[in-house]
Amino acid sequence: MDQPNLPVARSVVCYATFVGLAVLATYYMRLSPPSNAAGGFFALITEPKPFVFPETDIVLRRTYTGLGPVDMFLSFLVAAFLPGAAGIDRAFQLQQIHFLFSFLPVITVWSVEAARKGSGWKMISFTSFWAIFYQTVGGAIIIPLWYLCFTLTTSTTVYGNDSHSIPPTTARGLLPALLVGYVVPTTLMYLPFLDIDTQQFMVALWQPSPFFVNILWISYTRLAGAADDSQVGQGSRGNGEKTVKTLYVSSAVISAVVHVGVIGICLTSNDPQQSLWDVFMLENRESWSMSQALLFIFQIDFWIIFAASIACACIVVWDLHSLGLTTLGMVQAFAVIAFVSVVLGPGAALSGVWYWREGMLGKKAKKKST
Repeated sequence: MDQPNLPVARSVVCYATFVGLAVLATYYMRLSPPSNAAGGFFALITEPKPFVFPETDIVLRRTYTGLGPVDMFLSFLVAAFLPGAAGIDRAFQLQQIHFLFSFLPVITVWSVEAARKGSGWKMISFTSFWAIFYQTVGGAIIIPLWYLCFTLTTSTTVYGNDSHSIPPTTARGLLPALLVGYVVPTTLMYLPFLDIDTQQFMVALWQPSPFFVNILWISYTRLAGAADDSQVGQGSRGNGEKTVKTLYVSSAVISAVVHVGVIGICLTSNDPQQSLWDVFMLENRESWSMSQALLFIFQIDFWIIFAASIACACIVVWDLHSLGLTTLGMVQAFAVIAFVSVVLGPGAALSGVWYWREGMLGKKAKKKST
């Protein structure tokens, strides 16, 4: 097995970057004034009387499954998402739409890396386990830690041998799983003709969407006879690579379309709540409404998740440069990634880097086999 020659400083950078981002997220999402303000509103949900969203006549739905503890948990999640989903705060609504569709490439990257031959039984392969925590503890806290695990295990799972390959049937099953399991539930939350009770149900339905993806993916793979892919030869590896690239293109297009659409609305809308500043920029306040506090938390979630994603993308370029697979330098890479993030969105930038990386890994495998 070839041993990769990656810089020693890489581990230091990875720990400092991703642990630092997770710690920063912990403060803002759990200890900051807006998080404390949101906590005060959420405490009211535990009371037996109906919870009415402030400044509205919307009553929080409390029954979703008929199971008391599950319904209480879902009530908290629905309360966190509904001010955005229902447009109670219009800046929050645009931010949330942009955020959740931009998150599609993150799920795509995680799923692909989990499916690689060399990732079996490693921490990065347990995507449902990670999803439990980022859906409950907070994405900005947990997702940088996944990137830390990914960067620390990459040298042995991808760059050191041929274990980057993915069975073609497994790869083909991911796109329909992502579309049905994630894109559809996300879209359903924002359908304008839903009554508020149904919309709350759709918000609750979205919460396990990462698990829907995995269930659908596993089901498709088994039905398609994934066992036939256990022997992955050079020809089938190429097919798998092509399918994985299609995944990256698809997730990039979806996230980019939403990004451009949201930016377009912000630039053309006469609504003062739909400016770029209100949608994307953190704002400190002396007092916080429920919607303002939740918007701040979602903005922190967005910025830290994609700061971690862009950092990981830069480390990927660093790895390929260190191994002689590209001449692209870190400064150039960061400039390109930052530009694409602004123009097409950070989700599209993440997918673009992984698309390019997949090609580099494919060339490395072909060169080694000749």
